[in-house]
Amino acid sequence: MRSYLSLKHNLWLAAFSVALFLPLIGGGFVHDDFVWLYNVAYRPRTYGLTHPVQDFYTPVTWLSFKLDWTLWGFHAFPMAFENLLLHVGNTLLLYRLAWRLWGSRASAWWTAFGFALFYMANSWAVMWISARTHLLATLFCLAAMLAAARYAAGGRKKLSSAIAIIAYCALAMLAKEIGVASVATVVIVLAYAGGWRRARDGWAADGLLIAALLAVLCGYLALRAWAGAVSVSAHEGWYQYAFEPGVFLSNLREYLSRTFLIAAIVAGAITLSQYLRGVRPSVKRIVTRREVAFGAALFAATIAPVILIRGRSGLYTYLPGVGAALLLGAAARASYECAPVAARRPHTWLSLSPVVIVAAALCVATIGQSWKWRTMAKTNAAVLAQMAWQEPQPGRGTRIVLRYATRDERNRFPDGFGTWGFPFAVKLLYREPELSGEITADAAMVEANRGDREVTFQYSAEDGRPRVSKRE
Repeated sequence: MRSYLSLKHNLWLAAFSVALFLPLIGGGFVHDDFVWLYNVAYRPRTYGLTHPVQDFYTPVTWLSFKLDWTLWGFHAFPMAFENLLLHVGNTLLLYRLAWRLWGSRASAWWTAFGFALFYMANSWAVMWISARTHLLATLFCLAAMLAAARYAAGGRKKLSSAIAIIAYCALAMLAKEIGVASVATVVIVLAYAGGWRRARDGWAADGLLIAALLAVLCGYLALRAWAGAVSVSAHEGWYQYAFEPGVFLSNLREYLSRTFLIAAIVAGAITLSQYLRGVRPSVKRIVTRREVAFGAALFAATIAPVILIRGRSGLYTYLPGVGAALLLGAAARASYECAPVAARRPHTWLSLSPVVIVAAALCVATIGQSWKWRTMAKTNAAVLAQMAWQEPQPGRGTRIVLRYATRDERNRFPDGFGTWGFPFAVKLLYREPELSGEITADAAMVEANRGDREVTFQYSAEDGRPRVSKRE
């Protein structure tokens, strides 16, 4: 019966995310997508294993994109669909982790479903193909946490669980630098699951495991330095670290609102739903210090690598959302179990209405966020298609300039390219790495052409649609 219910829940969770995102994905590429694809298209297979890509050392993600380019080429939908599948996989792993920790269908369901409702992080993760770095890091981090929960339970699978923890943590780090938080999350899960409240001989095994994890972390940092990835102190621009209290507090407030505030709203809807059902939850029973400490510790460990970065991103709360989702699941478990089964009335449309309203509102927010990404992707695809039609073969060494009079807010142009993405988009469009490109406002000065030829296009929005015309 439990297996059947778990399968049913997993199918519902997968169907929910697929139905929410599938109509929106695959419209085209944006921002760093062009940079990633250029590198995997024109660099040797081993390049990303020994060099940083966009200043970061992420060989696992590099191999993923290299395989994508081999299979799909310059086509967005298959890559976007893979992101969606990874997001679904993370949701199901979180369901399994909550089940392992608490053995409760209610906690497992609400942990995973709550995570699927964190609209800001999920929209960035699914709609932006380059966000696969965070998706993969979260996937391996969750797998390591699940293996840690099995390890804490002891038994014959303890050794295999320890090996799995080490392997998953290494893969999380090699997928994205935020994966360094996996070591801390494993320690937190071990402490929460009671892994250290055993006989004294268990301490030796735990010590060896932690020592191995620290060795993996040191090895990763050594590899990162050897590959030439940018250091924290040298980084500038969006990813610049600012060791200032104001930046820390501002980012903390923003990231807490994107995770724990949403989780609290969902928890309130669950509690009201239970009240309408005839259950009278106890506040002390719903929120316990141990579970609050668990969720807060996971959030702190996973947000630490990005909390001091000046530039904020909705993507930065994808992995930290795990802590908030687990706390939501713990609260839901207590809410469902605080009254005898005989005293509970069956769910009705009235009792479910608070949850339905909150979930619907968060789905609308998800679609709204995702629509912005879809608009940028569709605009970029339309612009590149019109450029290729009007100038099929610009020739090697040509400089491509795309001008625009004013920003097109409706079609989010030039936001989808960014100043850094357009040059790589041009190289990919014409399959010529020797091309150069620039996107600029009409009022801005353009440097003198140093190439053999210059082709200039003009962007405009006619009848609300993006138009590109070649300037002679």
